[in-house]
Amino acid sequence: FTYEIKDNELHIDFESDAARDADYTFSVKNGVLTMTGGEGSVEPGRVYELTRQE
Repeated sequence: FTYEIKDNELHIDFESDAARDADYTFSVKNGVLTMTGGEGSVEPGRVYELTRQE
């Protein structure tokens, strides 16, 4: 896959047609990456919070 980031938007473009391209908005605060599903995501509007594991 390839991806593009512009401002606070992430666009993921999968090579395979079996996978769906998707857009997310994101922010990072206090070490937490928060992504919200947009167009093409499995569940638009769903919020994902990710933290880095050492």
